[in-house]
Amino acid sequence: MGHHGNEIRIYGVELHSDLAYETLKYLICSLSESDKNILLISLDSRVGDTSSHLHIRLGKQEAYMGRITIRDGNDVIKILVTVEGCRTVEDLKKFLTELIKTC
Repeated sequence: MGHHGNEIRIYGVELHSDLAYETLKYLICSLSESDKNILLISLDSRVGDTSSHLHIRLGKQEAYMGRITIRDGNDVIKILVTVEGCRTVEDLKKFLTELIKTC
């Protein structure tokens, strides 16, 4: 139960290959320029146990209103992205930078 007694639902989705890439591209390209910069600048704090794991948190309220925004805190949608072949944070930054150029 949530803070106000409301039901909390947790959904899990696993995507692979082209569908995963296109979904990530949609999310990244939907971000504002400042959110794209925040994502790249704060990349070190968004990397998981391995450099191929990227943790993205999106504003839940903004998403409900149809806007995709980077947010930190508790009221977020948590996304874990695994990027095959990224061995370092720099590899991941290069991947994301190239992805952003396609937006």
